[in-house]
Amino acid sequence: MYNRFQKNLTKSVRGSGIFDHTSKNIKEIIMKRSLILSTFRTEFRRKGATYQQETSALRWVRKFLDEFTVDHSSQIRHWQTDYFISELKKRDHSYDDLLQAQSALQFLMKRILNRSESDEMATNDSSGFIRITA
Repeated sequence: MYNRFQKNLTKSVRGSGIFDHTSKNIKEIIMKRSLILSTFRTEFRRKGATYQQETSALRWVRKFLDEFTVDHSSQIRHWQTDYFISELKKRDHSYDDLLQAQSALQFLMKRILNRSESDEMATNDSSGFIRITA
């Protein structure tokens, strides 16, 4: 639900005709990202985790999404999680931080996005052609 300010802002942006597409895209990005985070939070609570564990895991997932500027869950790949963890190792994070980040990202991939590495390997075409997706 919108408050009065957001309603007026939306009307003024729509009325101008210049920023219609940009305001629409920003709204979709925020909703898609927020849906990922809220689903993660809900499922992590169902798991029975403490509040500190939840905030820590959510912090790592946010950093991951920010690192790759993820707009939609379909853009997340397993290689990105591996790359993110390797970059954390290069930045000299503690072993506990690495374990927390890795477990949070595994939880995201398996429980929230319902993906495993074998699913991604099966979708790759082994015919020798490289597919470029936009």
